[in-house]
Amino acid sequence: LVLEAAFGQAEGYIDQYFAKASYNFLLAGNPLSTSYQFYGARDKASNGSVNDIYDGTAWLQALTFGYKIGQVDLRLEGTWVSAEGPQGYFLQ
Repeated sequence: LVLEAAFGQAEGYIDQYFAKASYNFLLAGNPLSTSYQFYGARDKASNGSVNDIYDGTAWLQALTFGYKIGQVDLRLEGTWVSAEGPQGYFLQ
C-alpha cells in the first residue's frame, strides 16, 4: 500500500489538495494495480470577483485498475467531478 498527499496554496487566491492510495497484488498469478485519487480546490474569494472561480470546494476523484496478462496491459479508469461555479470545470 502506498499513500501520498500534497497541499498547495496561492496566497489569497486558492488552496489545492491531493491524496492518492495505491495497492498492487497478484490476481490469478498476474499483477493487478489499483488506485484511488482525490484532487480538490477551494478559492478564497466569495464576492463574485474574477478570482471567485468555484462555489465551495471543487473536486475530482479517480479510480484506476491495471491488469497485466503476458504482454498485454489492460487499464480501466473512472472519474467523478464536481466544480460548481463560474469556472465550469475542474483545473488540475
